Amino acid sequence: MGSGDGVVLGAPPLLPGNYLPEACEGCVIVHKVHPLIVGVDPLARGGDCAPFQWDVASKVFTVVNASRHTCFTYLTFCNSLVVSDCNGQPFTRGSTRDEDGHTRPATTFVVVAEPETAIRLGFLEASPGGGNFYAIGLERLLPHPFLAPPVASSSIAESGTE
Repeated sequence: MGSGDGVVLGAPPLLPGNYLPEACEGCVIVHKVHPLIVGVDPLARGGDCAPFQWDVASKVFTVVNASRHTCFTYLTFCNSLVVSDCNGQPFTRGSTRDEDGHTRPATTFVVVAEPETAIRLGFLEASPGGGNFYAIGLERLLPHPFLAPPVASSSIAESGTE
């Protein structure tokens, strides 16, 4: 491969989208799938629908989207909460700063989950909590306003009266 073709020999393959791994050390983007997560499964009927789950036996941390819409969330695991990938290797850690200005090691996951799926992120040796786990609840992913279909014009605009 010649120079200028956009490929660096020995570099890991880029994931789709506009994510630059070197700009976000310790941030893992899981846009429906990721090559290092444990897996993605359809949501089991009658199963636990809690959005964040940690299985004591398997040590797997799972994000569950029980809705009929694509959703997103952000999750941060700090200090001693180390999340390992499907190969048992820790996900790369970055750092975060707390309210008092102290830095601490952290891994943040940005997750986009398809409707009615369970995304098994990775292995976590201890239950999340104790001020070392932060997350926002699952939120519905909406289309960008510029990409949304046009809204029908109002009757005021059509009639020419105000």
